[in-house]
Amino acid sequence: MEIEIKARVNNLASLRKQVLSLGAKKITDKHQVDIYLSPPHKSFFNTRYYLRVRQDLINKTASFDYHVLKSSGKYSVCEETEVGIKDGKILLKILKELDFTEICTIDKKREVFRYQDFEIVLDKVKNLGDFIEIELQGNFRNRRKHKNRIIEILKKLGVKQSQYCEYG
Repeated sequence: MEIEIKARVNNLASLRKQVLSLGAKKITDKHQVDIYLSPPHKSFFNTRYYLRVRQDLINKTASFDYHVLKSSGKYSVCEETEVGIKDGKILLKILKELDFTEICTIDKKREVFRYQDFEIVLDKVKNLGDFIEIELQGNFRNRRKHKNRIIEILKKLGVKQSQYCEYG
């Protein structure tokens, strides 16, 4: 299970300095291309489900992911199933042969940081802008408590609730 909040931001360079000043450690850079798909029997467009083939062009990795959104609004809680794959292009070819359809493609450059038990990601998304995402993973009994922990970090970074992105 993961809990995350994503927000639109204006100045990644300034935000990066603030993230580091919290004591976060930079883990890696990524260039991810995400292709979202729908199966032939049901459209996943604007639903709580998503199916994605993700390719990281820097690290030369790929994954196939299925997510079910359990909670939406200004934060998300979702169950995710992810499997590493050797070649995303071959999987896409197979899925298209099975009549899966592409919903959209998201191309983003990411900087990934670790702060305590949080993952903090700074994204530059092609044609969409700049974002911060803070995520916790685990089995949570009290989702609200953990959501509030994320909100506290966003406040420390100067990110306002009006900047949060809607999920769902």
